[in-house]
Amino acid sequence: MDTSLRTVQTAFRFSPGLVKDMKNKARREGKSVNAYVENLIKKDIGTESERYEAIYRELAQWTPPEKVRPEIEALSSYAVEYTQDEIDADPRLAYLLEKHCR
Repeated sequence: MDTSLRTVQTAFRFSPGLVKDMKNKARREGKSVNAYVENLIKKDIGTESERYEAIYRELAQWTPPEKVRPEIEALSSYAVEYTQDEIDADPRLAYLLEKHCR
């Protein structure tokens, strides 16, 4: 954890049993409860972006068939264009469009 960065104090509500378990787990790992919880959240957020990256890599390797079936080709008339507000409101969409437009 980079302690040179400013932190913001916040509060969460947990059941007493969960708080006890968090304290015990943090103690066993030699961390404060704050550091323990922050580490879990960072791992989860990192895991999500790694999933998006894996999906993008998989899609980037896909090659369309040489001949497109007519019913599939007809779907192109339903192409969607997103407004900047829609992109700004959906971080997953923004991520995928950013990767696609590079």
